[in-house]
Amino acid sequence: MKILAADDEKLALELLVDSIRKAMPDAEIFDFCKPSELLEFARDKVCDVAFLDIEMRGMTGVELAQKLKSFMPQLHIIFVTGYSSFMEEDLNEQGCGYIPKPANDESIRRAMADLDRIKAPQTPVMVRTFGEFAVLTDGTPIAFADETQKEILARIIDRKGKALTYEEICEKIFPGKKCDFFTKRKVRTYIAGLEDYLSSKGVKNLFVTKHEGVSANIDRQSYICDYYDFLSMKTWAINAYRGIYMKEYEWAKFDVEEPLKS
Repeated sequence: MKILAADDEKLALELLVDSIRKAMPDAEIFDFCKPSELLEFARDKVCDVAFLDIEMRGMTGVELAQKLKSFMPQLHIIFVTGYSSFMEEDLNEQGCGYIPKPANDESIRRAMADLDRIKAPQTPVMVRTFGEFAVLTDGTPIAFADETQKEILARIIDRKGKALTYEEICEKIFPGKKCDFFTKRKVRTYIAGLEDYLSSKGVKNLFVTKHEGVSANIDRQSYICDYYDFLSMKTWAINAYRGIYMKEYEWAKFDVEEPLKS
């Protein structure tokens, strides 16, 4: 097993590495005080687990985790922190993904045993983009009336708050047809029908209509989205990503650099 370890405090890093060795004596450990050096090292490596300090100079552990997962999606992330506020929020939601400072071999073993237990918080509505695109209510994917409906919603979510224009929607629904006043009105009716259908399934406020088009509601008071939680640095979503994003759509692009649009 190949393990990455990062902490910008030398003594804390030495303690972390020593604890990992005690817990996993056969592991190959690569340790770094500078997140940028770990990131550069890891670009042409395949590793299994990364233990990352949350608070580091130059780049936080969560920012480092996002970047690592963008090119090493199978990597498991475990955060090491002395700040209880980080752990309390995520532990209440998903039960694992963190170990407290100072690290010890027992906490390392426990974290390793819990890797497969990291999961999404319980929620009535979830938008899933990792793997195949789906909207789930109480864990069950809803069936869309047609695939065009589903793809338009997927495109809205993919935009991360940026508007999917009526012209773009028109091209999908009425390919080759000019998006004039009357066609745009049909598009608005189509979107209203999609909204009504989702509402009938108990799914509300996934998107909002604007003058220029339709945008995802990134407020997320009524749902969670794995992609958005990844961008918001939630541990469960960072670990849930395995390199597959909306696999049924060739246009879909997993982009960690562009933030959510407010």
